[in-house]
Amino acid sequence: RHDTSPSGDPRDGESRGTRAQLSADSHVESRVRAQPALATPCPVLYDAREGVGAGCAMLVCGIDVGARSAKVVLLDPEAPAGFRHWLADTGHDPARTGRRLFDEALAEWGKTPSDVACTIATGYGRASLPFATQTITEITCHARGVRHHFPDVRTIVDIGGQDSKVIVVDDRGGVADFAMNDRCAAGTGRFLEIVARILDLDLDQLSEVAGQATQAAQITSMCAVFAESEVVGLLARGTPRQDVLAGVHASIASRIATLA
Repeated sequence: RHDTSPSGDPRDGESRGTRAQLSADSHVESRVRAQPALATPCPVLYDAREGVGAGCAMLVCGIDVGARSAKVVLLDPEAPAGFRHWLADTGHDPARTGRRLFDEALAEWGKTPSDVACTIATGYGRASLPFATQTITEITCHARGVRHHFPDVRTIVDIGGQDSKVIVVDDRGGVADFAMNDRCAAGTGRFLEIVARILDLDLDQLSEVAGQATQAAQITSMCAVFAESEVVGLLARGTPRQDVLAGVHASIASRIATLA
């Protein structure tokens, strides 16, 4: 099990944090940042506990700068079903990518930063966005978002680009507990990207091809490097790629299950 450090990032405190650090305020672990004065004050801002309130004539923005990709969502509280989102590779400079994606999103919607009431940043690169109003860990964001859409869910599995997490949520959407694998890429999206390249497939083809398997190949290595070698070896021995891919999926599922 891993717990948060005083910064709110589980990666910072996986060996020295205490569960109390997270449970003390499992809804919002944040650092409030200075934000330029708004041209038009917004009476109802984004509330991380209850979602978006009505009565705000301005936009709210969420930015998730992950290890692999960056995402921006712009939402009009007066028409929450009409949100728009943007996606880009994070690359080597998360701060630059986050800012660029934010600016591009606003430009496409014909808006400026002064039209945004508040900006919530999350993900691996959240601390690199000085223009954000508030930062919240991706663990808390997952919990609150899932509770909003699926109130009965109590367990969340997040397979990210560089790590995987299993999150237990309570009936209010707070984080009751979590565990994460951030030591090896074998159970992450990055590993799936590597496998897709080896199999000469696009990422969006993986599920379809794996569904054609007749017998999932056995992939036993717990290390991404050795698992990649296993995949290459299986292909060299004539194992159908759909069976190899089904084995990859089973291997990842088994790895995630150990976190539960």
